[in-house]
Amino acid sequence: MQKDEGDFSAMDGRTMRGLAGLAVFFMALTLLGI
Repeated sequence: MQKDEGDFSAMDGRTMRGLAGLAVFFMALTLLGI
């Protein structure tokens, strides 16, 4: 249980960072009008 929760937290953190990166990427595309 504890090990799984730790893995999930690590994945969640990585996913959140990835989503933030995508959000900035798409925002840049929108601002550039691409």
